Parts: sequence; structure tokens; C-alpha cells
Amino acid sequence: QLVGVVGKDFPDDLVQTMRGRGIDCDGLEVADGPTFHWEGRYTDDLTSRTSLKTELGVFADFDPKIPEKFRSTPFVMLGNIAPELQIAVLDQVKSPKLVVADTMNFWIDGARPALEKLLKRVDVLVINEEEARQLTGKHHMIQVAAKLLEMGPKTAVIKQGEYGAWLFAGQHVFNAPAFLLEAVDPTGAGVSFAGGFLGYVARAGN
Repeated sequence: QLVGVVGKDFPDDLVQTMRGRGIDCDGLEVADGPTFHWEGRYTDDLTSRTSLKTELGVFADFDPKIPEKFRSTPFVMLGNIAPELQIAVLDQVKSPKLVVADTMNFWIDGARPALEKLLKRVDVLVINEEEARQLTGKHHMIQVAAKLLEMGPKTAVIKQGEYGAWLFAGQHVFNAPAFLLEAVDPTGAGVSFAGGFLGYVARAGN
């Protein structure tokens, strides 16, 4: 089940591809205007980036409307959008079992009060190492994780790109290394990771 907004410039064949893979796109709004656009420059090792341009497009006026048939979903993945919109989505769902959220430097810098409000309602925060340090003001991994958990989430997943990811939940710590692969373009890797994480949890039921 997908909820979001795209502009009229968004290719319909991509929507049909998602539908063909069993994704219910009835929550996808097509608005008059350009689709959200982001540009960035990655370092040579593709582990960090500098944002060059963020154009909200139709996201600037997006008011999420969750279809009634979506509202009882047990699992919610809040993609990397404005925290105010993430909160608006949460306000419309009915007692989900697990809420996972993603965010980025743009929202940490520009919408921190709303982001902090959101984190109090999130079960799992998925965030990369650089942004975790930016959000917490800490540097050492243990201190970063402790601060994230103080902000509300029961679990923090801190991604380290080619080095894998760390999961912190209370006194529990787990490290998952990454497979050695040739990276081509890591844009969108965070949301893909979070979606795969939640998909596995949903399938495993634990």
C-alpha cells in the first residue's frame, strides 16, 4: 500500500510497474505541478553526500489523505518526507503494531521541532551515520545511539553504507555487515533499506 504525491510529470509507466508488482497505489495522488526533485554530489567512495538542490514541488502543498482501507495496516513505513507530513499520516492510521521512519539532513536542519515531535511516536528510526551525528550532536556511536533512543524511538538503526548497519534497542546491540558490491548510485538506498527491513519484520511476525 503506497501513499504519496507526484506531479503530472511523473511517468505513468512507473506507477503501472508498481501496480504490476502487487502494490496498491490508490493512495498515490497526482497533483498539478512538478514532482519532488533532489540533486546531490557524492564523495568518491559514495559514503557521504552534499545536497545541491532540493525542490519540493507538489510536496510543498501535499495534504496526505489515507484511504480508509489503508488505515488499519499493522505496519507503517514513513518515507523521507517533511516530518509534518509524516505526523499527518500517523494521525490517520489506527493503532499500528510498528512504525518505522526515515529522515535526512534537509529536515534535520529545516524542520527539527516537528521531527522531534515525530520521533516520540516512532518505534524504529532508520538513519545514516552522518545524519545521526547531526541530529544528536554526538560523535561516538554509543553516545549517538543513546541520544537517539532518548528522543523517542524504541530502536535505532544507524546505516554505515558499505560497512553495513548497527541496530540499537535498549541494551541490545546488533551489527549486520554489508555484502561487498559495486555501488553505482546510492540515491534512494536508505528508503530501500528501511522498506526491506520492515518487509522482513512484517513477514517474520516478530
